[in-house]
Amino acid sequence: MRRKSLQSAIVVTLVILFSMGCGLLTGTSQPTGTIKIVNNHVRGSDAFPGGKNLPDAREYGVCIITYPPTWPSGLATPTFDMILAKDGQETTYGLPIGTYMLQEFQFDSEINQDPLYSPAMKTYVRPPETVVLRAGKTIVFGSERTLTAPGDFVEGNPINPNCGGGSLGPGVFPTVTPNPTDVAYVGGFTGVWDTNWGEMTCSVDGLVVHCEYTHDQGRIDATLSADKRTMEGQWAEYPSYSPPDDGGRVAFTLSEDGNAISGDWSYGQGSSQGPWTGTRK
Repeated sequence: MRRKSLQSAIVVTLVILFSMGCGLLTGTSQPTGTIKIVNNHVRGSDAFPGGKNLPDAREYGVCIITYPPTWPSGLATPTFDMILAKDGQETTYGLPIGTYMLQEFQFDSEINQDPLYSPAMKTYVRPPETVVLRAGKTIVFGSERTLTAPGDFVEGNPINPNCGGGSLGPGVFPTVTPNPTDVAYVGGFTGVWDTNWGEMTCSVDGLVVHCEYTHDQGRIDATLSADKRTMEGQWAEYPSYSPPDDGGRVAFTLSEDGNAISGDWSYGQGSSQGPWTGTRK
């Protein structure tokens, strides 16, 4: 018994626009964000620093040092852990959402036509940085970087030794607009949640959602909307499992990374009685 009265509505709105990529996981769609490398350098427009003062060619890119722990099972990681854009190029690459450790780099080399002369080359790197890639979001590196840089470029090599063995072309995980009826954001509400009203376990079967939580042996029964972005239902608790004393309205919002919920609850259809929040266990 705590808050009594829960009758109607869980209105859980996933305010998310995202793109999905089929990648290498046959038959399975994955929510994605996009890494974009913009290289505005004009090939040969300036001199290579040092060497024979020959024209300069430049590449910008990022090396992937660590992948999200939620990386989809069976999905191959990008070749050489690298996304690259050469002079005048823009490269876009869709990746599954989550937290990545990345390192931005710049690679310069001399342009020369002498077959007997090996061109000089230099690699510059920024400090590694943690980046959260969210569904439908684009993070830009290179000439038009959108994030605050973790430090200046210094001469040196990426800390991932695999980086540099090749390059990633655009669209390896193609970005597409999802069909609203197919939207199922990450795991949705399925799973175990650590909430301020106790541990809560939720399951989804089609459009039907059922949750059980530890406080007063509580439970929630709800129905997802067709696009799976909202659900409506009831909570109920011991002893009567009915309003006005042991049931009421509740609303949740799922975070962009799918690992947190936030909302409020009320007795019956009354005013809000306070927050109901949780994180995925």
